[in-house]
Amino acid sequence: CATSWLYYCLKEHPELRLPDKKREVEYLGGDLYEERGAEWYFGLMGDSDTRQKKGAVSVEYLFDARSPGVVYRYAPDVKLIVSLREPISRAISAYFWEMRKGLIPILPLEDGLARAIAEGGVTEDPNPDLRKRHADIIQRGFYDIQLERYLQYFLPDQVLFLLYEDIQQKPREVIRNVYTFLGVDSNFAPHSF
Repeated sequence: CATSWLYYCLKEHPELRLPDKKREVEYLGGDLYEERGAEWYFGLMGDSDTRQKKGAVSVEYLFDARSPGVVYRYAPDVKLIVSLREPISRAISAYFWEMRKGLIPILPLEDGLARAIAEGGVTEDPNPDLRKRHADIIQRGFYDIQLERYLQYFLPDQVLFLLYEDIQQKPREVIRNVYTFLGVDSNFAPHSF
């Protein structure tokens, strides 16, 4: 959903501070956070100029049901950016990503997605890791469930929604809107753009 693009555009802005690397598994509410604690997590941000606003980018924030409450505990006034992609295209992209990484069997797209839908946490596949991966491919597109968890804690004006298709078609306009939403110089032009 263009989270890498967003990370690099945010990281380059001089008024923002993000971790040195885009991290997917290091997020508030996740397993590593639970294991290592808040001090560890916030240490990932590194030192920042006190004028810089801190942030992080991970697709796991939206999917992990534990995250909204933990984010609220540490940052009730946070501004959230949610990048969404048309769910079928997102599932296809996720399917190929999982297959490229060797995490699911190599099958033709139609067969693989049919298996993901059929086995995605519903049937008793003998391989629970594969069952979880199939469930992730499909369930990450259930945006309504994921967003509802955040709207229990945060006001709608704290959330900026981006569409992957808009990022593809009009990236300059999108990044300006993001910078405006975050209250930083919206005329900044990142090199990653």
